[in-house]
Amino acid sequence: MPTRSRGPILASALGTCLLLSGGTAAAVPLAAPAQAPAGEAGGTLARVCAYGQMATAGLGPWGPGRPYVPIDNVVHPTMEAFVDSKPAIRPLRTEQFVSRDTAGRAVQIRCKGKSADHVNTVYGAGTASGEGTCAAVNRTTLRTVGASLGPAERASAAFDPAQVVVDADTQTMSGGEWTQEFPSAAVQDGVLHLRAYSLLVEWLDPRWQGLPESFRGVHYCTLIAPGELRRVLLGGLG
Repeated sequence: MPTRSRGPILASALGTCLLLSGGTAAAVPLAAPAQAPAGEAGGTLARVCAYGQMATAGLGPWGPGRPYVPIDNVVHPTMEAFVDSKPAIRPLRTEQFVSRDTAGRAVQIRCKGKSADHVNTVYGAGTASGEGTCAAVNRTTLRTVGASLGPAERASAAFDPAQVVVDADTQTMSGGEWTQEFPSAAVQDGVLHLRAYSLLVEWLDPRWQGLPESFRGVHYCTLIAPGELRRVLLGGLG
């Protein structure tokens, strides 16, 4: 059964929420995930996509003074259940799936959320400050993970967090394309790059008015898991 969590999450709490165990940079498994390690048993990943929704639509701390909109985040136990799910606008609900390696460590986090223009259409103009990027969430994760490294870890790290490049979103055109496997981290000319895949279908875009409502007004993100990023920084890829 999927699990739900409610309530706000602040950007300053991202370190607590995201410093988790992850996995290798291998392809994302589509089968049911392995059991989460004991360190994740308390639900430390349960609000990641709610945070992502706030970031991509400019809600909460990304839109000071804006109306508070509670977010219900549903964490799916299998990729199959996640693929079949759709985010909702009222009440605002995001969908989440955590891909894991064979040791149960998180590798990627996939999020289905709503677009900023759909939020504003339903909740009122100005509720969302505008469409953000999935890359911005990866950038915050990099900043948080980098800040968590001790002096000895920094000295021996395979990659300097300050030199990591957060690539612009790779835009996909369909759900089938967005769910394809891809690595969240890659090395080019000795530089570590973080990648995010995005699917954005804005509610008011005239190109998509003929689609069913459940396919419109969505913003999907595939993000690197923080524990995975930490392992890559310290041990490299491979």
